[in-house]
Amino acid sequence: MQALLTLVLFVGVACGFLSRCIHYFMMRPIAQSHEAGLSHGQPHIDVGWVPPLVAIIPLILALVIGSFRSSAITPTARLESPSLTHPLGTDQVGRDVLARMADGAIPTVGIALITTAVCVVIGVIIGLSGDWAHVLGDTLNALPAVFIGLVIASVFGTSVWTAAVAVMAVGWIPIAAHCSALALDVRHQGHYEWARDSGAGRWRLLIVHTIPFVVPAALRHGATRLGHNILALAGLAFLGIGAGHDSPQWGTMLSEAAPYADRALWFALSPTCALILVGLSTTLLADHIVSRRRS
Repeated sequence: MQALLTLVLFVGVACGFLSRCIHYFMMRPIAQSHEAGLSHGQPHIDVGWVPPLVAIIPLILALVIGSFRSSAITPTARLESPSLTHPLGTDQVGRDVLARMADGAIPTVGIALITTAVCVVIGVIIGLSGDWAHVLGDTLNALPAVFIGLVIASVFGTSVWTAAVAVMAVGWIPIAAHCSALALDVRHQGHYEWARDSGAGRWRLLIVHTIPFVVPAALRHGATRLGHNILALAGLAFLGIGAGHDSPQWGTMLSEAAPYADRALWFALSPTCALILVGLSTTLLADHIVSRRRS
């Protein structure tokens, strides 16, 4: 296992270095022609407010109802099918699935919000720190969060924060690349060149003429990554790297439901549908905010 992990790490570093070289040779003509950053964005289709609201409102209503229900263990009600008593059925120890999902909403979404916020902060700092950040980013980008989670879990043990650190380790990379491209574009704009030629120092150029243009875009980019991070954390929890076995986090619930999928399909479908709806609604909502900002 140690040899395999070492080999995977070596392959990841080699692929990261190779991608960095390809990136350099592809971007050098653009940088030389002062057109960097102009072709990074792609047009967004404004879906409006209705699709994300249609996706998330039923889930919110269900979770509000579930928050008033009891999730106590009832051995005599194991794996009961959905009914008026248990709208989403019961799990392997007789707990109400709807109540469990309501209990796991905050751990599932809340940890993802914290993780995304940290990724934005790291991405902005590294994205503005220079070209060397691309080397680190391209190297780590070749390593999946699952592999990083396995390494961290083998050292510090499994916990919800182990999964969060694994997602943070690679989640900042696209944000940093975006910030770096925006900063490069800003440096070739008239207000920046005028301030530099007028004698503005490095910190003034950074604080006054760069950060105000980069941070809002990084926040919007972070909003679009929220759904991805929710699904990534749930995936790590499903693999046993995240929250403990008794946690109501949706990824853990899905892991608990997997052995019973053949006779209690509702048990597996409930957290799966919840994750799909949250990921879909947050992505659509973030795209709508970005589209309104660009228009």
